[in-house]
Amino acid sequence: MLQIGVFGALSSVLPLGACATFPFIPSHYTFTLAQIQQAVARRFPIRRQVSGLLDLLVDQPLVGTRPDQNRMAVAAHAHIQSPLLQAPADGRFSVTAAIAYDAQRMAVVLRQPSIESLDFPDLNPGYRGEVRAALDLAVAQLLEGYPIHTFKPEELSFAGVRYAPADITVEPLGVRVKIAEQT
Repeated sequence: MLQIGVFGALSSVLPLGACATFPFIPSHYTFTLAQIQQAVARRFPIRRQVSGLLDLLVDQPLVGTRPDQNRMAVAAHAHIQSPLLQAPADGRFSVTAAIAYDAQRMAVVLRQPSIESLDFPDLNPGYRGEVRAALDLAVAQLLEGYPIHTFKPEELSFAGVRYAPADITVEPLGVRVKIAEQT
């Protein structure tokens, strides 16, 4: 009986907008670097043959942020073998990607991944362009649309009211997703 009285008193004092979101739906979700690292790491190791001439193994991903660009960063190790190379090449590269909400999948996903840097010390400089092109293709296939978090239906609805991410911000220690009521 006391619980009903307290809820009734609160509902008459709080404006309707506050009742819709408080305390059942948060105003935002924050995904830490550790959570994003775990989501991205599930995708690795990756083995790909590119254009029939290059065997590529990508592993050891390390997630970071680029808040000034509102992008995520992923650095990884790559091992490349090709009949065009005198010997296999090992190196590291980094990729940045935008963050977006895919409403159909209810997921926060990576978009527009692009290689930021490439470091293959033992690779003949004449092949760097081909390696970069192969990595660009592989990265686009592997990371475009890759989910870093998929919302459960109950995370985005309450009492018949639907919510959706309204603003996604990359911060130094993770990603903040602001939630707003859908109209």
